[in-house]
Amino acid sequence: LGLGFGAAWGYICSLAPERNDPFAAPLRVLLLLAGGMGAVYGGSLVGYGGAGPLGCVAAGFVAICMWSRIGWDVEDNPAATAFEIFWMIFQPILFGITGARVKINELKPELLGLCLGVLITAIVIRMAITIFFSIGCKLNNKEKIFVSIAWMCKAIVQAALGPVALSLVPEDTDDHEAAEKILMTCILSIILTAPTGALLLTLLGPHLLTKATMPTLKEVRMRKKSRRLSIRDLTVPDTKLREEDEENHRMSVVPEETQENYI
Repeated sequence: LGLGFGAAWGYICSLAPERNDPFAAPLRVLLLLAGGMGAVYGGSLVGYGGAGPLGCVAAGFVAICMWSRIGWDVEDNPAATAFEIFWMIFQPILFGITGARVKINELKPELLGLCLGVLITAIVIRMAITIFFSIGCKLNNKEKIFVSIAWMCKAIVQAALGPVALSLVPEDTDDHEAAEKILMTCILSIILTAPTGALLLTLLGPHLLTKATMPTLKEVRMRKKSRRLSIRDLTVPDTKLREEDEENHRMSVVPEETQENYI
């Protein structure tokens, strides 16, 4: 149900307003936003709470696929910019509301230990699976470890879905206790993985990654023969240096008299 509504709404967003409308960009943003909010709140009203977020994702995916056919860039477009601004506003509110649901003085030590155990186990498994699935790509071992650490951080989904279970079950029931465990695990995931991951990336980045340098043609050929290429072999060409090299080459093939006149 959520996928069907999202696909249909995304297609509608690609048709209206007409592409030559001077207010096409803001109207598309408002239309997509209205459809997403309607899906979330409407799904909750009819008893399909999980269909709403799924419809939002599907609507955005279909809309950007259709918009890209008429010239919009997938990553750099007015809709993406608008929703980035919305996220800057609502992200602190989301995390604040989620954190307010936790009462530190009512936490049970055994519950805290259980949540930590689940969280640490999940992190280890996630990092191991990330390294396993990176086998065969053009990354060396250090870069694979760096990617696994970068993907360790979890916060946004946990902040959004953590309080949902607690709000759906009545108090003084076994389900309510289970919902508290879920919320506690989500909070610990946010508190531990986000700052820890950022700190590890900052400290280990210089040791696991190597700054790219412009290799000579001979070095590139030797690397291709000796080992598998890595990310550090990829460099962004410097346009200014390239122009200077072309200018020097042109001056070297021009006769001296012509060079004096040229200068």
